[in-house]
Amino acid sequence: MKIIYTLNNFLPQQVAGTEVYVFTLAKAMQQKGNNVTVLIPNFGRSVNESYIYENINVIKFAEPTVLSRALIAGDVAPVGLLFFTNILKDFNPDIIHFHTVGGSNGISLHHLREAKKSSASILITFHLAGYTCKTNNLLFTNKVPCNGFIDVMRCTRCVFTDKGITGVKKNILYPVAATAYALQYNARQWNNTIGTAVGYPYVIKKLKDDLHEMATLADKIIVLTKWYKNVLEINNVAPQKLEYISQGLAGKSFPIIITNNITVLKLVFVGRINESKGLHLLLQAIYEIPEERIMLDIFGPVTDEKYADQWKSFTTAKKNIKWMGVIEPSYMVSTLTNYHLLCLPSVICEMSPLVIQEAFAAGVPVLASNVYGNAEQITDGENGWLFKFNDSNDLKNKLQLLINEPLLIEKARQHITPVKSFDTVADKHEKLYKEIVEAV
Repeated sequence: MKIIYTLNNFLPQQVAGTEVYVFTLAKAMQQKGNNVTVLIPNFGRSVNESYIYENINVIKFAEPTVLSRALIAGDVAPVGLLFFTNILKDFNPDIIHFHTVGGSNGISLHHLREAKKSSASILITFHLAGYTCKTNNLLFTNKVPCNGFIDVMRCTRCVFTDKGITGVKKNILYPVAATAYALQYNARQWNNTIGTAVGYPYVIKKLKDDLHEMATLADKIIVLTKWYKNVLEINNVAPQKLEYISQGLAGKSFPIIITNNITVLKLVFVGRINESKGLHLLLQAIYEIPEERIMLDIFGPVTDEKYADQWKSFTTAKKNIKWMGVIEPSYMVSTLTNYHLLCLPSVICEMSPLVIQEAFAAGVPVLASNVYGNAEQITDGENGWLFKFNDSNDLKNKLQLLINEPLLIEKARQHITPVKSFDTVADKHEKLYKEIVEAV
């Protein structure tokens, strides 16, 4: 089969969960004898370019579009759409598998619509919760778990809280927004901050409409978790469109070594250095713990320079905190074996973090924020621990507990179950591809 995987970025320029997942899947499909190409935007450039990464052909289609309000809203198509379409025509794939469908000048609904015009079968994998939640955390007003149903005015109220529109300001703007929406008046055309707030119900409505259009255009939607499959079904995505294929891990697992002698808690953070990954919560928690009791190594690419500079400055005086740079994906699991505990303090709702599986393959328990994607993999008090969302104090208390009672970590190691091989993930993808192609 001729397969195109399309997303916004790829290795080695960006190393994150979606990129690693697509790389691993592409390699597996290639090894099964399929013709695989990765297609990504060439942001800011007017020409197509290409390169080879680990024997995978990567095409960067020209995408010189300048960001604008209309582009971000999805009202106009990016200039690079024509280059994208021409590559599809030249390649004539059997499968076009989208791993990103967003707004602005990246891979968007415009690209999905053009792909649907081809003879190829269309699949989408949802790697993020943002397809159904504008706050990305599925916590209503940042307090209580949300079932994920897109309700225009309820979601508007939640987004107001997330964006800091509270108190008197919220009491004034929310009724105005509700009235304007009931009268079918979109205040976003005012092109100012008040208009954006009053017009936010239309942003939520578009989120819902876009989800349903994606479901209509796709032959299959692949979901990585049971919890998100439920969210999509609650939002009236037809169950027959959904295919649940859980995460798997390429490479080997390491035997679990029981030490029974933890005098200094060796902690590791792995993730992009930006606010969404919650590193600041971890640093705030550790700051109040004596240096001789805990050490932290931080791995990951900087995707927000201002954020990284702020928190590097915060830790300047701390000898027990080190910034280690980026780990090559092939060395991830072996690197993690050097630590007692991995911390994943995300302040968004993670879909199904690969790093949890990598930690488990290394025999390392995980301490993570209590959001759906983390909670589906971690059983609190057994193979890891969950702390309250966006709560550095609760995170500190959990760390202090593990420092004081290190045997809890050793017990958790023993409850880590074997990680599923990515070979199983690849087999399920190939089977699904063949079924879809043969059904045409």
